[in-house]
Amino acid sequence: MAEELSENAKLVIDSLENQPALNTPALIAQNEGIERADAEQGLDELLALGRVKKRPTGWRLVKD
Repeated sequence: MAEELSENAKLVIDSLENQPALNTPALIAQNEGIERADAEQGLDELLALGRVKKRPTGWRLVKD
């Protein structure tokens, strides 16, 4: 059963898939046209689901 993601989480996934170098909350927010707090909320949601990892160089999607 697939989990229902928030719009912020979907935007974060889109940004990390299409622009992986833009991997901080500020850059994701700028890329997606959202507020930094919204990008942080999306990242927190995805982290709790195991869909992203935080690295010293920024956030990365977890490979399936």
